[in-house]
Amino acid sequence: MADASDSPSEGLNLDFTTISSLVGVMQRLQDEVDAASQQVVDALLISRPRFQELIDQAIRAAAYMSTRLRESLPINWPRDGRLNGVWAVLTEDGLPLVYVPRAEIVQAVLDAENYADRVRVLVGRRDDVIDDCRTAINATQLHPSVADLGDFVREALTLLAERRFAGAQSLAANLCDTIIRGTMPPRRPYSQMVKTIDESRLGDELLSVSLAFRPVLQFYVPWNPGDPPAARLRRHCTAHFVSPEQLTERNATIAVMLATSLLLAVSEWDSWAEGNEESI
Repeated sequence: MADASDSPSEGLNLDFTTISSLVGVMQRLQDEVDAASQQVVDALLISRPRFQELIDQAIRAAAYMSTRLRESLPINWPRDGRLNGVWAVLTEDGLPLVYVPRAEIVQAVLDAENYADRVRVLVGRRDDVIDDCRTAINATQLHPSVADLGDFVREALTLLAERRFAGAQSLAANLCDTIIRGTMPPRRPYSQMVKTIDESRLGDELLSVSLAFRPVLQFYVPWNPGDPPAARLRRHCTAHFVSPEQLTERNATIAVMLATSLLLAVSEWDSWAEGNEESI
């Protein structure tokens, strides 16, 4: 019988929801999982079940899927830690954890009990987060499509380091909007932009790019004049309703992280696209 411990992915700790969500945005792996599942169903329908063989096949498939996931995970994620809940942190909390920060901080965020505790981790490690963002940008040859924005992200990092949170958040939020809109057709409504991101499926090698965009679903939560000021980072509230509830140290930290993450994601995406024009 095959042993899952033979897999080089041993130690990858992911809950079922996170695994299924990650596989769901990896188009080729999803297709392979669907095909393997259909083979098992066909075998059960047309022949006498060979239970041990099916169990062995399922174990091999699980080990293969885990290996593919491990190879595709963002470079800054811990490979031997507990990644349970990371999908919810990205999509429901709207916290950017792709490309930056370092694995140690990512793990501390995931180990925290709730949103408030997770944000406290990021704010408490703000200086390290700033260093990680600067290091990641400086180590990357930004694609020409976003190269001009690199200096603006660095400026937002400087504002954050100087504790000028309102300026850092406002600049970073506008940068996020600029970067995201650069990937969309002109004049696309925000609701359609969110739908596009939510339904996007990229190649397995672009998993980091896809995951970097997941916090945008919370960033673009609607806000309208007359609504109470939002406490969590929201693009529309930052842009259209300046308030002490919205312009905060925690939201400034998150906004600058998101701008960094999106800058690096689009740079990687466009660089990949240039080298793979035939497969697009």
